[in-house]
Amino acid sequence: MIFLWIALALLLLIVAFGAFLHFKGKSLPPEHTAFAVIHLSNSAEEVWTVLIDAARQPEWFKSVSKCERLPDRNGRAVWKQTMGRNAFELEETTVDPPRRLVREIKDIKGPFSGSWEFLLIPVPSKDPSRPAAVKVRITERGRVDMPIARAVMAMMGEDMYIKKYLRALAAKFGQSATFSHD
Repeated sequence: MIFLWIALALLLLIVAFGAFLHFKGKSLPPEHTAFAVIHLSNSAEEVWTVLIDAARQPEWFKSVSKCERLPDRNGRAVWKQTMGRNAFELEETTVDPPRRLVREIKDIKGPFSGSWEFLLIPVPSKDPSRPAAVKVRITERGRVDMPIARAVMAMMGEDMYIKKYLRALAAKFGQSATFSHD
């Protein structure tokens, strides 16, 4: 009999937590903008070569299990990216080598939509013996329609995936990611 009361209490706790997440999410706007910035001691061209090669992204960004090229759409590259249970189509809406890349989710079937804008800002070296560096800024402009997903994202940080990506990018170049706000 005690196990029945424990099970009932756990069920009520789960329902209460779900209700809390739902109402918390309803109080948050569906749209959000988040960004993160790191500095790498590589040239913009070197970093661009890695960013633009979406097919090889799963080799260094373990959150992406698969990234396959789809037929171009209106002359733009389109990729199907798989992250865990989620798969979505990304269209490269802006390609300005080696400084700006925008990938936008184009199949609006999933729980979220939006874009990532990659900006590569060269940082000139004042010391001729030191190579150039680059500031990498990713800005996410997103929309999450499901209230529970919005609440979870707010609790984990809207920039969580951006920071995971930038940490993996830095590690790809044998560096650690130190985040800045500039």
